[in-house]
Amino acid sequence: MTATPTSPAPKRRHNPNLERDKVLDVALDLLNETGFEGLTLRRLAERLGVKAAALYWHFQNKQDLINHLAARIFAREFDASKADIAKASWQQILTGMGYGLCDALMRYRDGALLISNADLSQTNLGFKGREIVVGELLRKGFPPKLVYLALFSVVRYTLGYVIEEQSDPRAQKKGNAYISHAVPHLEAKYPEATEELIRLHNQLSSNPRYMFEQGLQLILDGVEKKLTA
Repeated sequence: MTATPTSPAPKRRHNPNLERDKVLDVALDLLNETGFEGLTLRRLAERLGVKAAALYWHFQNKQDLINHLAARIFAREFDASKADIAKASWQQILTGMGYGLCDALMRYRDGALLISNADLSQTNLGFKGREIVVGELLRKGFPPKLVYLALFSVVRYTLGYVIEEQSDPRAQKKGNAYISHAVPHLEAKYPEATEELIRLHNQLSSNPRYMFEQGLQLILDGVEKKLTA
């Protein structure tokens, strides 16, 4: 009797999700080294020791990579805070969103520029965190329209703040070097304007995010007025 040939063992399939996580981690490291403009698929492939064509297994193009990097940044922040959202007040939820997003974007070079160039509608992760926050605000009595106006205001304000911080080298210096440099030259000519700048400079010296905190509080005050109207 002729023996039945033994079929070769099936090859182990790759785990695209696991590989993608590694690629995204390396891409974030590369972003910190080269900035947004320096982040290319070619450089990323070189860092991973593969040909650029291999990256198309995960990403269609650079825009697709940007979308997934932005979603990963958002997902990490929501995963870290979603357990506390149900217990938080709406003020704490929106404040936490502002601070959490600010911290997440400042963690990466050109983080805000990356987010502003991303299309999160192309990734499921882009809506996962949003679903949690929207649901909680609705359960806390927010009208649907006010939910999105509040989220839009907090996110866009935070993006604008971080973009300015990351694009202006003067803003990176403790105590706000711009005010320190400008006020002595302008004080005599513009006394009313510079008087307040001096007070702000004193606040910024002890708390570099003082302006961000105050601007975010103005948004929350506006939301509260709409909510109780």
